[in-house]
Amino acid sequence: MRRVKVEAVESRVLGLALLMATAAGWAWAAPAYTLEDDQSKHTLEVYGTLQWRYDANFSDNPAPAEGFASGFQGERLRVGARGEVLPGLGYEFEVDGAGGDLILVDGFVDFDLADGVRLRAGQFKQAFSREFDVSPHRITTTERSIVDRVFGLNRAEAVELRLSDSSAALRLTLSDGRRSQNTPFASVAETDYLLIVRGERAFGDTLRRFRDMTSWRGGEPAFMIGGALAYQQGGETFANISGRTPDRDLIAATADLSIELDGATLFFAAHYRRSDDASRTFDDLGLVAQGGLFVTNQVELYARYEGIFGDTGRGDGHEIHFATGGVNWYVFPESHVLRISFEVLTAIGGSSNSPAADASRFALIESEDSQTAALVQAILVF
Repeated sequence: MRRVKVEAVESRVLGLALLMATAAGWAWAAPAYTLEDDQSKHTLEVYGTLQWRYDANFSDNPAPAEGFASGFQGERLRVGARGEVLPGLGYEFEVDGAGGDLILVDGFVDFDLADGVRLRAGQFKQAFSREFDVSPHRITTTERSIVDRVFGLNRAEAVELRLSDSSAALRLTLSDGRRSQNTPFASVAETDYLLIVRGERAFGDTLRRFRDMTSWRGGEPAFMIGGALAYQQGGETFANISGRTPDRDLIAATADLSIELDGATLFFAAHYRRSDDASRTFDDLGLVAQGGLFVTNQVELYARYEGIFGDTGRGDGHEIHFATGGVNWYVFPESHVLRISFEVLTAIGGSSNSPAADASRFALIESEDSQTAALVQAILVF
């Protein structure tokens, strides 16, 4: 991290200039730049993520479709800033321009109430699944698992209380609901409330080591266990258009194990969800098993299995499996600054009636046939 000390008046001007320059791609991607004002102790760090990929999708889709789709895609084109206004009073915001529209990803304020006690308010990642908690450039694969997309709670406007020390953390979250980011308070996309409790405990090292899902060569063995419970209620408060929030309750649970060895990683996660609306109840299960192995200091091989076991009441095609394999090249040793990946992902089984039907990474969705996607990706962070 590079620090530049400036006078109080100049910090605002230079901060804006640095943000604009970074968004335009003028800043090089290695260390982060931080502006620091000695008088007010105000700090500002600008960062960003550029993630581009080429996808090729092969399917047995019947006529009139061709069964093949390919092309380039900017998955994440993000820029953000974080820092402290005063010691113990922090902030962060991030926007994404992928797809052509600029949308808010994160925007929150952190208050340090005491040593190891932090209150966060705003829009941010909900503390539920381990995979979603890790930044996209720090995961092993090109994208988080489809299981995580199906069972994860994503972002929301919320408040979170975090109690932590170097090796353990407990987070309590109250939010507007699953995937309810960027919505007004009376939106039909929101629920009455969502409550989440997540705990983590690291062994052999601190929690900081598990900010990524990579274990460089030469590292000592360590592991972390985690788990979360969530309850969401809907249908009891006012919402625009329909008059009420969706009448759907949700109970979700997850447990995960992360293992880091000398140049190797293992990750396991299990998800359970019960969704209950006015007419039906579904109990769904998801499993993930993943491993990575460095064959040189800069080249990592990885593989992942996913299974989504939808409630039998969903009908035929309620169960689907995914197998992923790939290779990462870290252009700079022991650094996530620039990574180039090649990956192949195969889906086996039906998907039209499974919970994965609305969350697949594939361009085409089948009812029973298998489907394969191959991609090349580059992800750059600054």
